[in-house]
Amino acid sequence: MRKLFIVLFVTTVFAQNSDFRKVDFGDSYESVKDKETMKLVLERENTLMYEGNVGGIDTYLVYNFHNDSFYLSSYMFKKEHTNRNGFIDDYNSIKKLLKKKYGEETFPFGKEYWWKNDLYQDDYEDWGMALAVGHLQITTSYSSKAKNGNDMEIRHGVTGSNYSISHVIMYYDKKLQEIANSAKEESSLDDF
Repeated sequence: MRKLFIVLFVTTVFAQNSDFRKVDFGDSYESVKDKETMKLVLERENTLMYEGNVGGIDTYLVYNFHNDSFYLSSYMFKKEHTNRNGFIDDYNSIKKLLKKKYGEETFPFGKEYWWKNDLYQDDYEDWGMALAVGHLQITTSYSSKAKNGNDMEIRHGVTGSNYSISHVIMYYDKKLQEIANSAKEESSLDDF
């Protein structure tokens, strides 16, 4: 019985999910680099960029670090569409996966579909154009706890301007991001 308990305990400890893919917030640059399985395409002092496929869509994956501590990652989906409403379809397919993993979403702007200009709002066939010219932004957020105990946020959105549309998911540890942002601001103050 004692051996069974030890096996179950060890299995439970090591079977815990990571914060993002196979890494945890706060992991070092080298640790993330060792664990990530996508194709590495860019390596900078505080950034690692990979290329791969997520949810059936080709994507770039970016990891950001501050003081050798992972605090932010982003998927930047690369798929282009001749019919711009395809971006909305992609968004909805990824949203289903995120909702299944993280539960109910919230809406950072009070609603999922945020219209800055309602010119195209009445005709769904034009919503892709509305995205492209910056009239429409579609965004959801999900909250979770990171393994370090900090609050984690996942922000998923489609937005555009100048006839270019971006589909992105950002994962970040709120506390570590706040520390990184404060350090960047402090560094910027030295320029003045």
